[in-house]
Amino acid sequence: MDTKKILGYGHSLNVSSGQAKVQRGLMAHLAKKGHDVYYLGLQGKGTPVAIDKIVYPDGFEEKLYGVKQCGVDDSPWAHQAAATYTDIYKPDEVICISDIWNVPWQKREQRMKHTSFRYIHHVTYDTMNHISIWNQSLFEPNVPLNFSKYGKKICEGMGVKTEYIPHFVDTAVFKPVPESKKLELREKYRIPPDKFLYLTVGHNQIRKNFDRLLTAMSLIVRKTKDALLWFHCNPDGSAGGGWNLPLLAKDRKCDDFILYSDKAGKMTEDSLVSPMQLAEIYQIADAFVLPSAGGGFEIPMVEAQACGIPLITTAFCTGPEFCRGEAANNLFDYMGGQTFLEEKYGILVPFREVISHQQGGIWAVVDIEILANAMLHAKNSPDRLRSMGLLASEFVKKEYGTKKVFAKWDKLLASDIDYKPINAKLLQKDESEQLLKINPMQIKFNVS
Repeated sequence: MDTKKILGYGHSLNVSSGQAKVQRGLMAHLAKKGHDVYYLGLQGKGTPVAIDKIVYPDGFEEKLYGVKQCGVDDSPWAHQAAATYTDIYKPDEVICISDIWNVPWQKREQRMKHTSFRYIHHVTYDTMNHISIWNQSLFEPNVPLNFSKYGKKICEGMGVKTEYIPHFVDTAVFKPVPESKKLELREKYRIPPDKFLYLTVGHNQIRKNFDRLLTAMSLIVRKTKDALLWFHCNPDGSAGGGWNLPLLAKDRKCDDFILYSDKAGKMTEDSLVSPMQLAEIYQIADAFVLPSAGGGFEIPMVEAQACGIPLITTAFCTGPEFCRGEAANNLFDYMGGQTFLEEKYGILVPFREVISHQQGGIWAVVDIEILANAMLHAKNSPDRLRSMGLLASEFVKKEYGTKKVFAKWDKLLASDIDYKPINAKLLQKDESEQLLKINPMQIKFNVS
């Protein structure tokens, strides 16, 4: 295999986001394969930063296996720092797995002297439609990269050429445990063995629909007192655009049935829980619930599945492919549904309507009553739930395990794929601007 000089950049490796987790694993893999790997960490909001190693609160240290950290120069923002280090290191490949604010620097003729590299960039589809801010992610990189089959379908619907490589899960860490081990873990985390435990993991953001999840929990506790809901996140995210969960739980009169992680009060974007501890948190749960309004690839969902914990999630964006194994043919089929759908690897909850968010995308409003019914159904069907969880674990190992995903990356880096000339022609067509500004309520072809 020919080795290359690679510059990766995106969320800093010590940030607790899923994107940072993917970058850690991918960059370490590429360094182990013999590539000369550099990494520019940009924290969670675009400010460059350098770190030497990652030490978790419980003492576990994650080695970066020869990944060289870029120092912090005078550049205050991502696009300036990325351009600077591209000129300094002259990479063969630049790989970005991060948000949309990382693409403006890539106007090569304006930003840098070194331009003979291939640019691979993550295209996040966490909404129902294509919106104009994603144009640079699609048409500037040589290889636009979809992490979901859902996102790939949207791009295909517009005629845009992309590659599909999903995020990965380390199934050597995230795996099912026998019932005896589960009981040990429940004792360790002080979870009563006779309680049904719903779990949710993720950043406390408005789009996670945590408010509607708490309302669903308030309906559940009217019918049963032996269920708990554990939030593994910062409980008060109101300062950062999230929810004040304790306040909402008290308002919904279900606060006696809500748990928060011990370290959650100190959790920020820059704090971590080690993979082993996070796996334990999944392994003690009975069902994983995340009724998100939209997600490009929500890693906690597949981590939970890898641990044998089935999903209960919104029938939107990547929810159907995590529960069914394939992307939805038409998301509108799930709008206004009268009941939940029990699929092979999880339970899908329909949405009542869609709403626009500030960037022009479309998010789903999950049906609260059906969500509560789905959660109760899971609790009352223990045998079916266990079977579903084991199937989900095998599905994740096969579809999202490191062996398969890293093989896709190795194949891509060994290729000479360059879609930019093809995709650029799409923008040159007279109708292209209308194509990319199509009314979101008329985009069924994008996901069919």
